[in-house]
Amino acid sequence: MRKEDLEFDRNLILKAVELHNVYKIPDGLSEKEVLLVKLVRDAEVKRVRTANDLRLFKLTWIFDVNFAVTLKAIRERAYVEKTIAALPQTGDIQKVYHHIMNYLSRF
Repeated sequence: MRKEDLEFDRNLILKAVELHNVYKIPDGLSEKEVLLVKLVRDAEVKRVRTANDLRLFKLTWIFDVNFAVTLKAIRERAYVEKTIAALPQTGDIQKVYHHIMNYLSRF
């Protein structure tokens, strides 16, 4: 590959990373730039969604805990609060939080 091609690819990648989290992809980009920005944006959404899915999945383990002393430790260490704080603060997340905390309050 020619040095000019490598520099073009490098600049294209840097532009895509720079623009991946803007609200609206700006006009005036080349077709390649738009394609790469969209690709990076989709990858970022997938990464964030996957991390959040994992956090929510881990919270469901609370319902499989067999001993009250373990549930008490979960409450005392604020495991639920810390996990919820790392999630987007939506109405659905707040419902999950209240449901889990209601469950934990019984132990």
